[in-house]
Amino acid sequence: MDGPPTLLSLMTPFPYAAPAELTLVEAEALLEEHGIRHLPLVQGERIVGLLRRDVLDAVLAHGAADASALSVARQDPMVVDQGVPLEDVLARLAEDAGDAVLVLRHGKLVGIVTSTDICRGFAALLGLQDDGDPVVA
Repeated sequence: MDGPPTLLSLMTPFPYAAPAELTLVEAEALLEEHGIRHLPLVQGERIVGLLRRDVLDAVLAHGAADASALSVARQDPMVVDQGVPLEDVLARLAEDAGDAVLVLRHGKLVGIVTSTDICRGFAALLGLQDDGDPVVA
């Protein structure tokens, strides 16, 4: 990574999103198919929720497969404009005890930044390689 991380350098661009009316089983299939842990839920182009894999798994373990994804999703996910400084996003995530933020450009979903993305960026900033070993000069 060249220089300090930014919101745009950490985000996963163009995340998968799904209609809020999806059942939990349908949402589970999408998460599995795409290998993701967060699924933004939309009605039209409006973001109405964020479904987390761990929450979905817990609900499915209790047999509520026909429930809507929106019924168990966070219905007030953190949403920021792509121009917001990363330090502001990190402060908001810490205050909110959140693990993901949805990134918008002109009101449209263009990215997602998760706690995993932030940890990867911090590791890169500290000079750690993918294997976790510090870079030695």
